[in-house]
Amino acid sequence: MDEKSYRKITARHDELIKQKATLQKEYTTLLRKVVSIAHILNKNYLFDNKINTSTITDNHKFINDIKTLEKDYFTKIKISERAQRKCPDLKWYNKQLEIICNSTEFKLPKELNDSYIDYKNTSILYNDQ
Repeated sequence: MDEKSYRKITARHDELIKQKATLQKEYTTLLRKVVSIAHILNKNYLFDNKINTSTITDNHKFINDIKTLEKDYFTKIKISERAQRKCPDLKWYNKQLEIICNSTEFKLPKELNDSYIDYKNTSILYNDQ
C-alpha cells in the first residue's frame, strides 16, 4: 500500500468516525424527543382508575392490579399486525416488548442495550427536566 492510498483510507476513516458521532447525537436527540412525547401522552397511565378506585386490602390484590396494568400497557405499545405485514422486521420489536412485559428479569439484546446506553448518555432536553 502506497502513501497516497494510506492517506485516502485514513481520511475516509476519520470522516466515518465524524459521521457516526453526528448520527449518534441526532439519534439520541430524536430518542429524547420521542420519550418526551410518550411521557406526555402516558403521564397519567400509572395513576389510572384501575389502581385509584380499587380497594387495595392486601398485596395479592395490588399485584393483580399491577399485572393487569402491565398487560394493558403491552397491548397499547405493541406494533399492530397491519404494520408488521407492511414491515416484517417489526415482529422482532414486538417479541422484545413481550419478553420485557412478561418477565421480571431479562437480558437486554445488544441492539436495545446500545440504544439504552446512547439514551442514558445523552444530556436531558430542556423540557424533560
